[in-house]
Amino acid sequence: ASLDYANLSEYVSFGTADFNKIVDGLIAKQKS
Repeated sequence: ASLDYANLSEYVSFGTADFNKIVDGLIAKQKS
């Protein structure tokens, strides 16, 4: 169970990083 939780945490963190990159890209487009 702990291994599954660790994998889930890594997946969520990775997904959040991707989401932040997308949001940053959209904000950059709006500013320019």
